Amino acid sequence: MIKINDFFTSPGGTSELLTLFYGQVDTSDVGGLHGLEHEDEDISVSTMKFDDVYQLLLDGKILSAIPIIAIQWLFINRGKLRQS
Repeated sequence: MIKINDFFTSPGGTSELLTLFYGQVDTSDVGGLHGLEHEDEDISVSTMKFDDVYQLLLDGKILSAIPIIAIQWLFINRGKLRQS
């Protein structure tokens, strides 16, 4: 795991401090519906190629700050991560 950064989700509006990490995972069997049935969760999980995700960011389709920060960090650091 690599720490990306600590940041406040809404400075001045909340004291919630978030820590964002990068970690490599095997996503070969990640797709499908997940969650706890007794909590009525139906979390749809899928994978996408990074170039497609980055294009969604460029097209303004990703509006949440946390994934925007993560995607931009990965864009900057992909070459270095691939070398290690």
